[in-house]
Amino acid sequence: MPQSSSPAPQPRRLQRAARRRAQRIRGVVKATLGGLALTFFMLTGIGGSYAMWTSTATVDAGTITTGTAELVAAPADPAASWSDMLPGEALGRPVVLTNRGDVPLAVTVAPAAQTEWTLRVLATCGADTPVPAIQPGEVLTVCLEVKAPLTLLPGQTAAFTAVFTGTQVPR
Repeated sequence: MPQSSSPAPQPRRLQRAARRRAQRIRGVVKATLGGLALTFFMLTGIGGSYAMWTSTATVDAGTITTGTAELVAAPADPAASWSDMLPGEALGRPVVLTNRGDVPLAVTVAPAAQTEWTLRVLATCGADTPVPAIQPGEVLTVCLEVKAPLTLLPGQTAAFTAVFTGTQVPR
């Protein structure tokens, strides 16, 4: 009968496998500790010392003076009325705008309160031309166009206030 191999080599294989596992674990632990140490030194080294080799200087930049924006609006004809308007109809009346500030202004108009009436400001009445920027000191006659709502009833009266807004035009 042939003899079976002795059980001695099997424990050696197990011992070798256990040693290899232990070596792998030590390698992983060493790599992890090395990475942590490298990260620590990099993070502490980045801060460094900012107290060395720094300098500051100041300069008198002068005085800054801001511009002013002042827009004045007045009806060109105070006696002109907005009467006998039909639903959806638009009528225009001249308004004089004066730029009393020292910056150019782009002009818009809106009603002072919520209303169904639509307001627009145009360069001239009867033309769909936008108002150019009003230069400092300039007096400009523009057209305030008012459009009646489609829900307008016969004999209805509505009071409104037009608010003109001048916004500085960048140079």
